[in-house]
Amino acid sequence: MSNPCECCQTKLRFIRLINGNFMHSMVIPEWFVKYFGGKIPGTVKLEAANGNIYDVGVTESMNRKILQSGWSAFVDANKIEENYSLMFRYLGNSRFKVTIFDSNEKNPSADDSLELDDLQMLSKDYVLSGRCDLTVEQEGKIHALIVEIQPKIPMLVVLMKKTNVEPCNVLVIRKDYALACFPRESQTITLQVARKSKDWPCNLRIRRDGGCNLGEDHGSSDNSKGASKPPFMLPDRTLLTQAREKKVLEKVSAIESELPIYVAVMNKTSVCRRYRGPYLSFAVRYVSRYLEKKYAAGHRAKSVISLVLQREGKSRTWDTELRYSSDRTVISKGWASFARINSLREDDLCLFEVMENEEPLKMMVYIIRREKCLA
Repeated sequence: MSNPCECCQTKLRFIRLINGNFMHSMVIPEWFVKYFGGKIPGTVKLEAANGNIYDVGVTESMNRKILQSGWSAFVDANKIEENYSLMFRYLGNSRFKVTIFDSNEKNPSADDSLELDDLQMLSKDYVLSGRCDLTVEQEGKIHALIVEIQPKIPMLVVLMKKTNVEPCNVLVIRKDYALACFPRESQTITLQVARKSKDWPCNLRIRRDGGCNLGEDHGSSDNSKGASKPPFMLPDRTLLTQAREKKVLEKVSAIESELPIYVAVMNKTSVCRRYRGPYLSFAVRYVSRYLEKKYAAGHRAKSVISLVLQREGKSRTWDTELRYSSDRTVISKGWASFARINSLREDDLCLFEVMENEEPLKMMVYIIRREKCLA
């Protein structure tokens, strides 16, 4: 294990979050192994904060270097528990200084190290998105899949999180992989489960930093006609309390709309914004999926849809404009008057129903007051 130059020694570090898989062994990051040409000795020395030195054996499994023999003794002696973070700083001569952060301390940041695998580029065959560590079994299955399908470009491997599978879900694609392998314009792409025939259109949205997100399809396609429509749709990153959701479902059931109802939670910008007046943000995916194709055609400005609002049980209407782009949609013109006349407040709910066979676009607005949603 040859030594890097002296200036690099103080910067060459990597960080590991301890979970159940790391209590008895720990994988050395692949970038670190490659830095030394794959030549890691059979034993390394770990120096704890109290100065004690521990000899830990290095084994190889599934082309990975693993700290194993003596690792459990190091963990036990230093009272390391699950969800602790360890920062390994290379000192040269196969020796590391290990700094331990318990679960209550601020974890070391990426700025504290030259951890080139922060984004987890594990091999030329696949890329692991996000900060997570695979079990030996998981990595074995991935390697078996790679051998079977022989991908022409690196596969993207994503460990699913709660935010990826709940309503208003979004899958963030890491920037370097997106730049190398994804289109550079927002568009609809198709996903397909292996050995299945069904296609799943998804919206590919390019972020300002060059990365991209995958979310629900903003457009319509023949492949998605068989999919059932949700009863209502929320803005991105919005979740309802149990009490609110119950009220919304009751109202949506009573409305019996063919199209999903759009549900907006009022906030400061939508009811009491100073200077320029309030505006209402509208989900891009709702506009793209249900409104744009029918109501934007032939409009003098492609990014504007004329919209008439009418409150449930009232005869008065408000002429407004729905202004949209690839990453932002708002109701601006006329919304301030609607909010003021109908005494909208923060945390009130507005449910928007598309009135079919109406030109221009007309939406009936149902208001659920915040006090009606108290749990």
